[in-house]
Amino acid sequence: MNIDQVNNDDCCGCRACEKICPKNAITMVYNNEGFLVPIIDKNLCVNCGLCLKSCPQFNTFKEKKDDSIEAFAARAKKTKDLLNGSSGGIFSTIAKFIIENKGFVYGCCFDENMNPIHLCVNKIEDIAKLCGSKYVQSDTNNTYENVKEQLEDNNTVLYIGTPCQIAGLKSFLKNDFKNLYTIDLVCHGVPSPKLFKKYIEWLEKKYKDKVEMYYFRNKIKSGWGLTSRIKFKSGKEKIIDFRLDPYYKTFIDAKNYRECCYRCKYSNLTRIGDITLADFWGIEKEHPDFYSPYGNSAIIINNKKGKFLFDSIKNQIDYISTDINKILRYNKNLQQPSKRYYERSNIYLNLEKKGFDRYIKEDLKFRKNFKVLLKNLLPYKFKFLIKNIFLKRKKKL
Repeated sequence: MNIDQVNNDDCCGCRACEKICPKNAITMVYNNEGFLVPIIDKNLCVNCGLCLKSCPQFNTFKEKKDDSIEAFAARAKKTKDLLNGSSGGIFSTIAKFIIENKGFVYGCCFDENMNPIHLCVNKIEDIAKLCGSKYVQSDTNNTYENVKEQLEDNNTVLYIGTPCQIAGLKSFLKNDFKNLYTIDLVCHGVPSPKLFKKYIEWLEKKYKDKVEMYYFRNKIKSGWGLTSRIKFKSGKEKIIDFRLDPYYKTFIDAKNYRECCYRCKYSNLTRIGDITLADFWGIEKEHPDFYSPYGNSAIIINNKKGKFLFDSIKNQIDYISTDINKILRYNKNLQQPSKRYYERSNIYLNLEKKGFDRYIKEDLKFRKNFKVLLKNLLPYKFKFLIKNIFLKRKKKL
């Protein structure tokens, strides 16, 4: 395939092509939907083909697999780690192990302007920046180059991201570095940073306050689930159920993802990372005695490196072995990509044409359920109490 034949709808925005180009002929720019895509300078391009060879979308990377994978339900023993994570706090536990052994950890965080970026940390106190789900595509920036330099200097590196970001990193590096560890996430798909930025601006206008931080998966006040917490500069906070929020609801309904997400080649059990992490949805049915209202992780060990990481932190977590099918039952993106709905064709079309208030009402509109509205008015401690009573009764039965 010639570079001219590449359709930007196939691009995942990982930056591998840009970073591997020996002539700096590729620049990543934001398209009209707000997703990063490559632009080729034909005057600099020498048609070496390295960009296509490094693209995780056009190549299949054969990972060395062990005979069988292992799966676990798990959560961190330390309450702080458990509450900081979106599910069971496993990432932060692994990250601590890496940093305690003089390593570097890369993951997604929001910068001071609420832009999602990949960041490197090497201090325990900075791990929290990388914790928690960010349901928007992050920019890997120069992290691939930085990782390569650190690996070549014999440093240990842990990189966590979506499967296509991990694949992009590995294709850029070419070599199978023994000191590189990777964690891929079970990903539904990613909305654009542009849409998220517009959404934040809308929140600030609606509540007449600057958004200081946005937590997609709030636990402190509502427990494990799909409830966001918005922290404003004034100190005020807002807790919102995903079913009552236009951005979050559209995300969960798979209507605002990057086009390539609906054809994702990584939505299966042939994983690119050493370890795969996900929420263990349905654990109250599959392993009721192990369920925690503060979060539960599914861990899939994909190779010997993954096994080493798990063995290194297993004394710091509570875990039980599980059947991989119990995880698959509630994580459809381990079996297939998210379905593309007809609304996706128009959802970014009017992002600039309409004012965001009108855009929210017309393009991100959804029907609000009366039961959800009523439930959202109840104190979270009361909902916690009811849920725990229900689960205890179910166990007795």
